[in-house]
Amino acid sequence: CTNPNPKTPPAVFDRRSVVEQLRYQGVLQAVEVSRSGFPMRLRHRQGVLRFRCLATGDTRRRLEAEIARCDFASAAQILFKGFVDDPNAGLVEDTWAVGSTLIFLKQAAVEVLSTALFARRRSAARSVQSIWRCVLQRGRFVMIRQAVLRLQAHGRGLMARRLSAALRRHRCAVRLQCAARGRSARRRLCHLMFALGRLQRAIRAWRARRQLARCLGSTVRIQRWRRRTVRRLKEKRRWSCALLVQRAWRGHTGRKVCKLRIAAQQRRRKAGSRLLHSWRTRVCDRVIHRHENRDVMGGEGKLDRASVG
Repeated sequence: CTNPNPKTPPAVFDRRSVVEQLRYQGVLQAVEVSRSGFPMRLRHRQGVLRFRCLATGDTRRRLEAEIARCDFASAAQILFKGFVDDPNAGLVEDTWAVGSTLIFLKQAAVEVLSTALFARRRSAARSVQSIWRCVLQRGRFVMIRQAVLRLQAHGRGLMARRLSAALRRHRCAVRLQCAARGRSARRRLCHLMFALGRLQRAIRAWRARRQLARCLGSTVRIQRWRRRTVRRLKEKRRWSCALLVQRAWRGHTGRKVCKLRIAAQQRRRKAGSRLLHSWRTRVCDRVIHRHENRDVMGGEGKLDRASVG
């Protein structure tokens, strides 16, 4: 408890008395001790979410990945190491520490981070203000443009109405002139139509005769082309049928020759196997005969030796 003044009158604050009381009570020393230690302590999640906006570059990407995995302890280590590695942050390594559950910050670190956070928030506020002012100015511009368009529409409507009245008056005079000119023009037209009718009949007859001659020539050409086409198709069909017959005959003869070759090859193989078998039999008989002769000669020699002994 601290008294604001020695005599305790209301609404009087004695600065010197309050300072002495705080000094004698040890409040200033406690504040100094707190400033020399880690006076600010935050949870991992709270500290990361509070200072994540100050991260930049690769640190920001790694931080977002750790936050997505809900590993706020690793995220706090990455965040503050990024502050130390960033020369623009100005954070010293011994002014912070990350524990198992809390983030410890010294007063210098708190001041640096608070200044950076304030600057970031101020820049963000400026961006928001600029965007909002842009939106307001755009709204005002749209309102002014709509008003100008309405004024232009009214002015153009007035000019159009005046022009329409002048055109109506002009149209009446034009109609009278048209009636008189039309009467004289119709008379001339009757004479011209009679002459044109004759000329058209002659031109149409000439065109009809010319078109008939062209149609006859085209018909003859189409008939010639059709006859050539039919003839070519028939020849093509004959050639295709002949090719099919040749292909079938060649296939038949080829299969026949192939069967004869296979039969001859099988006969040769059988003859060769028989010759090989007979040759092996003769060779075996010779070998057996030689061994028998050797055995007989060896037995006679033993008998002779026994009789001599």
